[in-house]
Amino acid sequence: MAQLLGFLGLFNFFIFLPVALILNFTKRERFNSLTLKQLGLVVGKGLLDNVLSDYLWAKAVLLTTTTVATAGLTIQVPLAAIVDTLAGNKPSFTDYIGAAAVMVGFAGINIPAEMFCRSKETCIELEPGTSFTDPPPFVSDSIRVDSSETLAS
Repeated sequence: MAQLLGFLGLFNFFIFLPVALILNFTKRERFNSLTLKQLGLVVGKGLLDNVLSDYLWAKAVLLTTTTVATAGLTIQVPLAAIVDTLAGNKPSFTDYIGAAAVMVGFAGINIPAEMFCRSKETCIELEPGTSFTDPPPFVSDSIRVDSSETLAS
């Protein structure tokens, strides 16, 4: 995971460095006008906002599943509604409905499938060590063709 994020940063550096240099030399965006404090804030925000959030998301994917980790990102919507309320910017009624829908959806994907079984006959029996969220095992010999059989025309 660290190697993936490292290469992602390296590729972004080499891809966007020419763009930044072109903007600087054409005087569209002068980088020498940045103060040391502004540069520190830009670097700090980049590290804490982008790098840390990507690292934590990738770690969550490894610890859970991609669905749960990505759905966990949507919890930002209800948290933003709460923060806006505390800050004095009251969200609209539809914002609260959207926040409630996000929370219900996130809770719904985290409920184990066994909770919905009414009896043993209606439950799907799983092999030990498997779950609904695990990818299906790769079977190389799943389709076999018997060459001795011929079709009659």
